Amino acid sequence: MPIADLIAEIIELQSAVHAFYPGLSDPVPGPPASAEDLTRLDAYFRDKGLGTPPSLREALASFNGVEHLFAEDFGLRSVADIVARRFEPTDEAVEAFPTATDIIIGGGVTQEFMSLDVARPRSDGELGVLTVTIDLFPRTADTFRAYLEELRGNLRTTLDEERRDRDALPDN
Repeated sequence: MPIADLIAEIIELQSAVHAFYPGLSDPVPGPPASAEDLTRLDAYFRDKGLGTPPSLREALASFNGVEHLFAEDFGLRSVADIVARRFEPTDEAVEAFPTATDIIIGGGVTQEFMSLDVARPRSDGELGVLTVTIDLFPRTADTFRAYLEELRGNLRTTLDEERRDRDALPDN
């Protein structure tokens, strides 16, 4: 499945889950990244001695950032935000995850972030993904695509559970 379709499905699932919780913000996808944006992204990774991970590049080529994609106030950064490093992890996060705090690809208004782990390069050009919660709890995935697929599965489960819970409520 193309990454654009995977992200579009995640956006739909997040919106469906949020319908059960008034006040949560639905994902807001950005437009596709321009050719110039993608060239800047490729140069950014090349300057670090890396190639742009294919799944991240494909995602940004379709959606140049998506607010609230991963959770409320936690989304995929745009090319401009990634390249400009518009997020600085705390000193504690840098100390705890030294190989995974340089390339931040997701975040929001808190100190939670998603980054690429440069110590985990793969032969296909992908990098490991690290998501760190506000209390420095880490979650890893082998690739950005793998992270998205896991998120989609979790959202499907959450949506099914919410529907079952609502169906079990007595009628008022």
